[in-house]
Amino acid sequence: MPERKCNFDQVELAYYAQKFGDSIDAQNERHVASRHMDRIRSVEDVLKDPKTCPEETIYQLGTMDEHEDYKVLMMVAVEMFEEAEKYL
Repeated sequence: MPERKCNFDQVELAYYAQKFGDSIDAQNERHVASRHMDRIRSVEDVLKDPKTCPEETIYQLGTMDEHEDYKVLMMVAVEMFEEAEKYL
């Protein structure tokens, strides 16, 4: 296996810089214009702030010893994806 050049945190930071960097820069310009220098933040600041950081959610059906039939899992997954698509 080839040696990794980046760890997950570096890749995540690069992704958010690419996707949200322009928006953060524009917001920082508005803060400068309104003389709120204390509100200026970097992409890294946004990622580390508990109020703005991305979140991960884990859904679990059953336990390691007892689990639902795969058909129940499929029904739950389909319903979850349908619900998520409403917000896209």
